[in-house]
Amino acid sequence: MKKIITALLAMMIFTAVQAKDANVKNILIVYASFMGSTQETAEFMAKELKALKHNVKVTPAAAAAEDISKYDLLILGSAIHGGAPHPDMTKYVADNYTALTKAKTAVFIQCATITSSSAVTREKAKQYPKKVAIGFTPVSTAVFGGVVTEPKSGFEKFMGKMFLGLEKYGDFRNWEKIKAWVLSLDKL
Repeated sequence: MKKIITALLAMMIFTAVQAKDANVKNILIVYASFMGSTQETAEFMAKELKALKHNVKVTPAAAAAEDISKYDLLILGSAIHGGAPHPDMTKYVADNYTALTKAKTAVFIQCATITSSSAVTREKAKQYPKKVAIGFTPVSTAVFGGVVTEPKSGFEKFMGKMFLGLEKYGDFRNWEKIKAWVLSLDKL
C-alpha cells in the first residue's frame, strides 16, 4: 500500500510540474534603437516577462539570427525617425518575412510624435506599427512615447514644433503603460 501511495504522489508531483512548465513561454524580443531608449524598453519588457517565469531573449535586429519557429511569441520593437522604422528592423522583417507570417508576433513602436500637441500627428503615429508589420498580422501592437532630447539650435526647435508638434523634451516613456501592454501579451 505504501508503494502505491508513493507512486501516486510521484505521479501527482510530475503532473503538477508538467502543467507548470506548459505555461512557460519562449519569447524573443527583437529591437532596433537609434539612441538606446527602445533597447531600454525591450530590456524592461524582458524583465517583466522573466518575472512571470518565461524564457526571454533580447537581441538587436542587426544581430538577430534566431530560428523564430522555436519561440511561442516574438516581440518586435522599433524606434521611428522621420516617419520610418529603424533600417535594421526593416531589414530584419524583410529577411524573415516567411517565418514572420507563421509566427505569433507583437509589435511596439517608440516615437516622439505620439506625444505631439497635434492630434493629426498623434493619429499618424498610431499607424506606425503597420510600417513594421509588412505582410504579417501582429496579435497586438502599441505605440509608446520615447526620449526626446532638446534640440541644440533654435532652428531645430522650430522645426520640431512646426512639423512634429513637439513642445516639450525629455523622457516620455510611460513605464506603467509599457508594463500593462507587455503583461497583456502573456494572456495571448
